[in-house]
Amino acid sequence: MTDSTKRAPRKIFPGKWATLTAGGAALGMAVAGVTHAGTATGDVTGNPTAPIEKLWLAQTEGGEGGEGGMASAASPEMAYLGNLSLLEGHMKGAVMLYARGLSDEAVGLAGHPEAEIMDTIREDMAARSAQDFTPKLEAVGSAMAEGAPLEDVQAAMNTLSEAIGAARGMSEADAELRMDEIVDLVRAAADEYESSIENGAVTDQIAFYEARGFIEVARDRAAGLTADPEVSGISEQVIDALAAMDGAFDPMSAGSSPQDAVSIIRGAAAKIELLGYKLR
Repeated sequence: MTDSTKRAPRKIFPGKWATLTAGGAALGMAVAGVTHAGTATGDVTGNPTAPIEKLWLAQTEGGEGGEGGMASAASPEMAYLGNLSLLEGHMKGAVMLYARGLSDEAVGLAGHPEAEIMDTIREDMAARSAQDFTPKLEAVGSAMAEGAPLEDVQAAMNTLSEAIGAARGMSEADAELRMDEIVDLVRAAADEYESSIENGAVTDQIAFYEARGFIEVARDRAAGLTADPEVSGISEQVIDALAAMDGAFDPMSAGSSPQDAVSIIRGAAAKIELLGYKLR
């Protein structure tokens, strides 16, 4: 995979957000064994039709097989948190693309949230009396479209992340919801990673960095758990589980395949889910 790899802009699938953000970790998930090191990334390119109030079908893959999760009702709060986090992940991925000199891809990815989910997010923010951060979202994409210096783009992204944090509001107080949110982000990254694989290789740069963006947001959410005495012991284990997948995003890792990387990421999601059960 090289930075010069370019593909036609991906279709926008609004249903993807419904599938990925419909909330909460599926109960009864078994952890599949993961024995490989990994490299590469992914992106969802299907057109799911599951309604927003249904949990996306979780699946853990590792070793010789995996266990599927069960569909369950998602709370409106979980859907709201999920949408905010996936939006932030898209934008972080876009900034990473920009940093690699892939400006067209970065601008394209930065436009996905507005096209796919911002109408829903704005409605939910209004219902919660949260301040609309649309201008801050637009500022990130505009800076990249105008060829601004990377430090200016990153500053705009930092401002957006702060606004997203403010929009989350009192949701930050619920440790169980935040654990579920981290699990969903990691699974979303695995789905993105897997669907970027073609003929045994990662061929979609946008998908690669979208997956990385989701993991970066998951790391931010895990770091936020450390200040919560309710989960002080668990939070460090979550951070360790996220760190264990670092090699999956290292193109220079040897002796592995993109599918191995997907297995590592799904295994990390399952481990974090089991840690979250301690809060139930």
